[in-house]
Amino acid sequence: IIIYNPWVLRFKMEIMSEIPFTFFLILSILFYQKKYNNIYLNAIIVGLLAAVLISIRTIGIIFPLAIIFDFIISFLKNRKKPDKNILRPFTYRFVIIFITAIISYIILNILLFPMPPDSSVPYISVFNFEIFRQTVLENLSYYIKVFQFFFSPYNKGWEFVSLILSSVVFTFILLGMINKFSRKFDIKDIIILLYLFVIMIYPYKGSGFRFLLPVLPLFMYYLIIGLKSIKLNFRFNNIILTLVLSAFVLIQYISGISNILKHQNRILPGPHEFSTVEAFSFIKENTPEKTIIVFTKPRVLALYTDRRSLSNERNETLIKMKNKFDEVGVDFYLIHNEISDDSIKKYINVNNEFIELVWNNKKFYLYKNIKK
Repeated sequence: IIIYNPWVLRFKMEIMSEIPFTFFLILSILFYQKKYNNIYLNAIIVGLLAAVLISIRTIGIIFPLAIIFDFIISFLKNRKKPDKNILRPFTYRFVIIFITAIISYIILNILLFPMPPDSSVPYISVFNFEIFRQTVLENLSYYIKVFQFFFSPYNKGWEFVSLILSSVVFTFILLGMINKFSRKFDIKDIIILLYLFVIMIYPYKGSGFRFLLPVLPLFMYYLIIGLKSIKLNFRFNNIILTLVLSAFVLIQYISGISNILKHQNRILPGPHEFSTVEAFSFIKENTPEKTIIVFTKPRVLALYTDRRSLSNERNETLIKMKNKFDEVGVDFYLIHNEISDDSIKKYINVNNEFIELVWNNKKFYLYKNIKK
């Protein structure tokens, strides 16, 4: 149901970090909850996975945060028990996880694959808590619609089926969450709440289903709990019911899958476009290895060129940009006609006596900082 969904198939045609992030998030949860004889080895593995999660996407920080909340809950549950040593394994495991995570993150992101310290600034700067309530309400409405559309994209003529199916699924997921929270509240529930909280306050509504993909397996988990919580007066074979419902969902995918196959040879906008390949190839072949480049998609540039990269904040002031770029030691500026922010374009124009154009094609312009 998940793998062959047209949304997921489209993600596979693009460079999306949500897919590996989803895999490592579920793997992290499984390792954290699995009972091992050697809890210290397990703690080291969980710490490594936490570092990988944060390295893939910044929102991976929710996993160690969830561990903190889980530790606090365990502490509050067991603090009044006569045996005070019962908390010792929890504490040791907690400490080992965080020490391993910190060391692993430093090795990955500072020693092995160093990135400028300001490269994560744009993700933080977009939050605007002055319009917090409005952002939450708009995102809540947006993601409910996106989730409902997940089950029948591009299915013209059968909208009534998708409306019924999505409403039923959404209802049973909520029922499953309530049921699960009331019975046994654990790390999975903490993660889903933290993740949903972050995307609800994140003022960006152009992601489609991308941001929901990492928690989709958890949604399916709650859906199953919700379905099991309903008591019916007649008996039925659970296997047959599962197969029938799955087939019903998969039938809704036919139109979307056909559309994808029809356009599978079309090159999507992004890193596989000729203009992008040309720009990244020029950078890789004609710039020093330790070059630092300003680009609106720093992680993509770093992935394809092996060059360090950072981005400016959207609508950032010229003075703030200058101070940041001078501090980091920027060598080049890569501008894209369509996706680069107007503020960086203005910065190039204002400082044209210190910046020169060294290469361009139809979409990209590469400028060199000659002031250094």
